[in-house]
Amino acid sequence: MNRYVRVPFRVADIAAIGVYDGAVAGRKPVVLLLHGAGSTKESGLEGAGLLASLGYYAVVFDAYGFGESPHVGRFLNDPLDIFQIYRETSGYINKLIRYLAQVPDADATRVGLVGFSMGAHTIYHYLAYEAASVVRAAVPVCGSPRWDNIARRFILTLEPFVRLRGEETIRSYEERVATFHPWNRLTSVGTAVPLLILAGEEDDRIPADDLREFYRRIREQPCPGPERLRMVVFPGVGHTWTGEMLAAGIDWLRLHLQAVYEGGTCR
Repeated sequence: MNRYVRVPFRVADIAAIGVYDGAVAGRKPVVLLLHGAGSTKESGLEGAGLLASLGYYAVVFDAYGFGESPHVGRFLNDPLDIFQIYRETSGYINKLIRYLAQVPDADATRVGLVGFSMGAHTIYHYLAYEAASVVRAAVPVCGSPRWDNIARRFILTLEPFVRLRGEETIRSYEERVATFHPWNRLTSVGTAVPLLILAGEEDDRIPADDLREFYRRIREQPCPGPERLRMVVFPGVGHTWTGEMLAAGIDWLRLHLQAVYEGGTCR
């Protein structure tokens, strides 16, 4: 990491770090890295260094309520709180893009998103409701646009929600979440952002079959070709991010942020 420039910065209440190779001249495509639950921006610094070595301006940042966020400790009193985290963090993305448009080493007209688990859930919300035209690639890893079963898992596994573990109560939460999760919008109108869906066949948190069904539905929307929509399910992989997944994500970023793409556009 020592050979790369590391620039901590803040945008309103967002704490972030930009990482790039100072030896690479000119503005560099931007990649925003979204961490999972229980992590912070620092967990993405190794990946940011790798992206910097490939010519990107990589940015790690703390999700709403994590790390240096002023909102730490203000959530998870109710199962629905987790979805506020996803939505609030989704709102950070365009704020960061606007800031980076003024950074001399960053090309904020070419932006990619990469997120794991909670970060991937957040990317799906962003694609459904807030996607800017400058975002040219998205790689959600082990995440889902379907959130109702996330509510069920949280109630059944987190100690603060023991009181809610009756089946009728759980179903009421699932029904509420099903009214607003990004599955609804994405499966009805699709997304203009080239999307690479990465999943583990043995993921016990995010069912691969849910993502297969999502892929089947979104493939029916405009611009569903393999250059703009792809899904890869990795056999034997659970809820984790493997080297193969990383390589697939890097190839997707290269195709849409660096290579000259001659295909059509949905924009």
